[in-house]
Amino acid sequence: MAIVGANDEFRFVNAAWETLFGYREAELVGHQITSLIGDGPLVNGIPFALPSNGRVQRDRAEMIGRTKDGSWLPIDVSAMRHETPVGSVRVVIVRDMTERWQDEDVSQSAHELDRKRIADEIHDGSIQSITAASLRLQQLRRGASDPADLQILTTIEDLLEMTSVGLRELMVKLHAPGLDGLGLATAIRELLDVLRADHGVSTEVHNRLRHQPPFQRRVTLFRVAEDALRAACTARPSQVVVEMDDHNHGFLLGLQHDGIVDVGREFASLADRTRIAVRARLAGGWARFDRRVGRHARASIWIPSDGAAVQGSAA
Repeated sequence: MAIVGANDEFRFVNAAWETLFGYREAELVGHQITSLIGDGPLVNGIPFALPSNGRVQRDRAEMIGRTKDGSWLPIDVSAMRHETPVGSVRVVIVRDMTERWQDEDVSQSAHELDRKRIADEIHDGSIQSITAASLRLQQLRRGASDPADLQILTTIEDLLEMTSVGLRELMVKLHAPGLDGLGLATAIRELLDVLRADHGVSTEVHNRLRHQPPFQRRVTLFRVAEDALRAACTARPSQVVVEMDDHNHGFLLGLQHDGIVDVGREFASLADRTRIAVRARLAGGWARFDRRVGRHARASIWIPSDGAAVQGSAA
């Protein structure tokens, strides 16, 4: 627990707060609380400005905190305003959400393995059967001479090809093969190939990652990017650009498009932006959406490189 004044400066922190953030009370009193929490825009923020009048105000938000050693910390922050003889103060309570977010990360990885299993079954079963049928049709074509028979064979071959393409696109939607070994950039390019075929959009990928994210992070980044890119395509853009960078002990995705249908100056609809931000938040990161400047609307999504380093409960 901490008490902050109208200028957002600490007046008091208890022992649990000291343990959670790694600071002694004497190091914090007089400093602003925003130096510890509020780093990274999530779905909502917490207003620390204290009004001079009005009813008792309660605020709550899931945010990112910073410990003394520079580690990030997923936290649930709640604050309640109180009037005192010397002015307004807020009592701020912070709960560590590390374990919950790690559990959700593990759950998502298990779900991804199920998707991979289904994709592998499609490849090893249906697609292999279609390939065998196509080879058999080629053999039949060599012995056919009647134009009507040849036309029937051509029609069947076209249907098999369409089915094969559809199943391969479904495999990418279920589990992009690049996630397993070729890397995040390859997986996103595979996804963009599908979107290009579905929406006729031109695409660019700029990969500046020095190292591949670990599997769980790679899956999370891909799924958040997939949500954002599919949302962007509803605006009927002519171009979509994806950038990947190392940033602040994590991975930063930058996405931009030039579509305007239904979303105006926004990157995507409010429902889509909220869903993308929630996905990022569950991974301990954040999503920021910038309104259109010039021709392009932009989204920035940051995911930490691994789990939070600090464990705790409440402060």
